[in-house]
Amino acid sequence: MGLAVAFGVMFVKGSVRVNLQKFFRVTSIILFFVAFQLVISGLHELSENGVLPSSKREMALIGPSSATTTFSSSPFSLWRR
Repeated sequence: MGLAVAFGVMFVKGSVRVNLQKFFRVTSIILFFVAFQLVISGLHELSENGVLPSSKREMALIGPSSATTTFSSSPFSLWRR
């Protein structure tokens, strides 16, 4: 219990010194990179499954296909095989 109280006190005192404008600017940039990666991964998966038309050139632009790699980045790739 004492450790939780000490952590809470340190958290509150430390958070007062954080510049919120810089903090949210950095986290916004990180979130944009994550969102961009999710869009690219989604396009890749839709192309692999034939929902979107694709060519070898387009697939090379949006990521490696599971046919050319041993392990796919998708956790569901083992279920499809």
